[in-house]
Amino acid sequence: MSEIIVGVGDLQLSNREDTVITTFALGSCIGVTLWDPVRKVGGMLHAMLPDSKIHGKNTEKRAMFVDTGMQDFFQKLREMGANPESCQCKLFGGAQVMQADSFFKIGTRNVTTF
Repeated sequence: MSEIIVGVGDLQLSNREDTVITTFALGSCIGVTLWDPVRKVGGMLHAMLPDSKIHGKNTEKRAMFVDTGMQDFFQKLREMGANPESCQCKLFGGAQVMQADSFFKIGTRNVTTF
């Protein structure tokens, strides 16, 4: 069995049934898993922030953001032969790790963006 570790701002996919895809320390980050049970293709996105617009068009690490990370996730799924409409989706994280009255509320914004 092999293991793929998904870091913060990372996106990983596999079409090998003997692979486990893992991430750590989500906190306010969002972990999104998509799995096509028919084609046996799946993956995980570990997004840190909701919206790439805060960094302009030259965002090198697109998986860091929910909006661009999900676009890339669907594209890579299709490239591996998966049908995104058949995928099972699970969402993890989105915790409010700072005080509830905090201005940023990154966890809540991440979940709302998804």
